[in-house]
Amino acid sequence: MLEARGVRKSFPRAGARGKAGPAERALDGVSAVFPTGELSVLLGPSGSGKSTLLRLFNRLLEPDEGVLLVDGADARGLDPVTLRRNTGYAIQGVGLFPHMSVAENIAVVPRLLGWDRDRIGRRVRELLEAVRLPASFASRRPRELSGGEAQRVGVARALAADPPVLLMDEPFGALDALTREALQVEFARIQGRLRKTVVFVTHDLAEAVLLADRLFILREGRLLRSGSPRELLAAAGDDFVADFLGARFGIEMLGRESAAAAAEYAGSGPAGGLIASAADLGGAAPLGPEASLRDALARMIAEGRTALPVEGPRGRGLLRIEAIALAGRAAAGAGGNDARR
Repeated sequence: MLEARGVRKSFPRAGARGKAGPAERALDGVSAVFPTGELSVLLGPSGSGKSTLLRLFNRLLEPDEGVLLVDGADARGLDPVTLRRNTGYAIQGVGLFPHMSVAENIAVVPRLLGWDRDRIGRRVRELLEAVRLPASFASRRPRELSGGEAQRVGVARALAADPPVLLMDEPFGALDALTREALQVEFARIQGRLRKTVVFVTHDLAEAVLLADRLFILREGRLLRSGSPRELLAAAGDDFVADFLGARFGIEMLGRESAAAAAEYAGSGPAGGLIASAADLGGAAPLGPEASLRDALARMIAEGRTALPVEGPRGRGLLRIEAIALAGRAAAGAGGNDARR
């Protein structure tokens, strides 16, 4: 578990004629708990203190006031080198070493920890598979990778020594929309299996809603609100938070819900008479089993439909727009009952 207690941090600001001006406060009395095994997202406008708070946890910065706790221990009493080697760190610019191969980049921290060659080789192969890159990429140089491929290597490197904590500062922010969404889904899959303690900085609402177990909304160095996405949807609790999340928040919440789970099924065969074929819906292609309600709503709007076939665990089902509306209302009123929190 990570915890911040009354943390304040300021930075000097340049004044006239090169003289130091008044200090600029980046964090103003922030207290927050980031639970073990959960993905906590720091969300807020630029300059709200998100990245500053993140960097305090691996002592890239030191607080002016307050305490940072790592599993109950004051971070100031921990050796910064050891702390960083036991903390995965992924940033927007990736930061791969250009003179090293993909395998060598992934192996940086394991080598520093004294792992033997065989163990490192096994770990590199495991991680390439985990981030869905071919084993042949191990010998490539960073310049031979696309932006998405490089970012996958960056995530693999952050996971290399199997750290209990991951700090991620807009790791997918520089990518195009399609690549970014694919990596978000991929990381959600990995986190669902590994359950690391993750603190993730973003300004992208869709990314935050998709990934977060808990959201922490910051503004001008202050923590305004925290809770699960459903808790914030049900009660933003602050005018700025409500405006910042906006009407789109409810739509993005549909991205957390399975289309297949909301579909209607009957009988034992594919839809058992509910949908005999795609022709029943004018030849509409079925949604895949991984599709979300947000995906379904986007398809319905684009194609002018009020229902779509969907492939689910019981064969082919029928998803109606009324089921999407019902799920949206349930999410808004569910508060703390979100299965994903």
